[in-house]
Amino acid sequence: MHNNLGTALKDSGRFDEAIAAFRAAIGRDPRDPRAHHNLGNTLRDRGDATAAVAALETALALDPRAEDTLALLVETLFGLCDWDRLPPYQERLAAATRSAIAAGRRPAELPLLALRMADDPERQRAVAECWAAAIAATAGP
Repeated sequence: MHNNLGTALKDSGRFDEAIAAFRAAIGRDPRDPRAHHNLGNTLRDRGDATAAVAALETALALDPRAEDTLALLVETLFGLCDWDRLPPYQERLAAATRSAIAAGRRPAELPLLALRMADDPERQRAVAECWAAAIAATAGP
């Protein structure tokens, strides 16, 4: 309940209330990776990237397969220029992206993040094409 409330509050731009709701959700179920992810995402959007990293790392520890959390964490660490903590997460995201592309799925890694991740135009293009195909599939006539 608090996680859904937090999402609605965040979508309304009420970040402080959303953060309180996500923290309440975590208080009820500290092992809920989505609540930690949502808290990290909201903290990041509010401008507290350092606290966002802690929440995202917790979310990823609880659900190591959460590629969206991994991508958000990598993007946040890039924004902080945290070059010491970035490499292992960056390598995990690159592997997850390769797997998604090979399986014909849209990767969690956004095209602009792909530009930051590696100097590999083929990989960057593959990420962009997967995203373009996913968007085109949802577009109306």
